[in-house]
Parts: sequence; structure tokens; C-alpha cells
Amino acid sequence: MRWELPDGVEVLVEEPRLAVARRAVAARADLEARALRFLRGWLHDGFEPDRGGFELVTLEVTSSREEGADVVLRFVFTLAADPHEYGYTWFEVLLDEQDAPLDPWWPVGMRLGFW
Repeated sequence: MRWELPDGVEVLVEEPRLAVARRAVAARADLEARALRFLRGWLHDGFEPDRGGFELVTLEVTSSREEGADVVLRFVFTLAADPHEYGYTWFEVLLDEQDAPLDPWWPVGMRLGFW
């Protein structure tokens, strides 16, 4: 199943995991902030916020927890000085849904890929 949020973010989910998708979309601002903190912690100076920005393009709920995460957020980075320099690169942050109420979504990995 696929749909788009009003700001153009694509949501991907299989029917049995719709409840996870609803929780993730409802908590999107927190998920996105946590994912960006995690992502920036792994990347170096070229990806600092003052040099450009990350844009969330996809929120995917995995078909099962066995895939390594419950939710995968895919970002693209646009460098202010040269918007096309990283145009072919995407960054994914993998998050698990936790039972702990203070940290319901926990980053468990990162993937870097190319279109």
C-alpha cells in the first residue's frame, strides 16, 4: 500500500502493519528529529545543517520486524552551494518501535545508497 502525505512524503506499508504505520505517521516529527540526530552523528562536516539540508522523502514500514527495523526513513541531502552534488545519494535511518514510553522509536541502523 502506498500513499502520500500532504507535504509529498511517500508512505509505504503492507496491510498487516497498518497500525505501525499510523503510529509512525502520528509521531513523524519526533521520528524525523531523532533520525536526523542519529544521521548527523554518523556523518562528517559536509552534511552540517548550515551547509545544506536533509529532506524526508519516504517513510516505509517494513513487512516484519525481522527485517531489522519497524520503520525506515529515507532522506536526500541538498548541499546549499551545489544542489546537484548529492542528488543521486539517499540516506536511510532504521528505527524500531520500543515499549519504553520515553523513547518509543529507537534508531538501530543507517544505510547509504545511490539511485
